Amino acid sequence: MTSRSIRRLSLRAAALTVAATAILGATGLTASAASTPPAGSSTPASAPPAPVAVATRAPDAAVATPAPGAAAATPEPAASAAPPDPALAVKVADWVTGGGEADLQRLGTDFKQLEQAANDNDMGAIGASCSTLSADVEKAQAYDPIPDTTAQKHWAAALDQYAHGAADCVAGAAAADANLITQASEEITTGSGELAKVTQRLNEIAG
Repeated sequence: MTSRSIRRLSLRAAALTVAATAILGATGLTASAASTPPAGSSTPASAPPAPVAVATRAPDAAVATPAPGAAAATPEPAASAAPPDPALAVKVADWVTGGGEADLQRLGTDFKQLEQAANDNDMGAIGASCSTLSADVEKAQAYDPIPDTTAQKHWAAALDQYAHGAADCVAGAAAADANLITQASEEITTGSGELAKVTQRLNEIAG
């Protein structure tokens, strides 16, 4: 097996560790959703707002006035993003705390172990790490779907690619097959792209 294939696998594993960490960061919506008071409940008194700075015109500053007969310019309305959905944020937060976070933490640990094994050029450890990854992917697939269609579509796609990558990695390590290891790296990379989309969607939900 070429060292180039192993280095590529190491880089892919490192990238996925970062991606798993990023998605856990996006799940900061757990805290914000939990702190949102339910409808109808009283809200605690908040601190007084900070003073608002008001821009003033310097004395004797020239003021531009439209020429006689000229039409006044109409400002374009600012485009606004769709507001966050508090109810959806709560549902996703429940998914996170109910098992989603644990799945992501397991995957992050698996990728770290795979990265180390690849850096050590240890084929036995690479195969063992990918076997563990395969089992943890199955656990994640068995857990409830993310209660958001867009996030779940990308999450399912990521897990599917990880499953294929882990299987090819195990087979490639056992046979010292560089082609299979390269294929596993590519599948894991595709999964990483899908995981990034999950992170993006969860950030949108969190607002």
